[in-house]
Amino acid sequence: MSCILPLQRSFIGILEKHRKPGECILNFRSPDYSPESGYRPVEIRLVGDTGSETSQLTIGQASTR
Repeated sequence: MSCILPLQRSFIGILEKHRKPGECILNFRSPDYSPESGYRPVEIRLVGDTGSETSQLTIGQASTR
């Protein structure tokens, strides 16, 4: 897998290891997160069609439930 973003090898290794699922959701939360800080957790959703080269990347605010 080649990537234009500076991702760590271990992260790319996880994505390589789990290629079969058609979807991967990554949630990022700061250990210093607080409603006062204004920082919002982010969700990155990678969705791919296993039968083709089609893929979709969605970045948005993660659910805070």
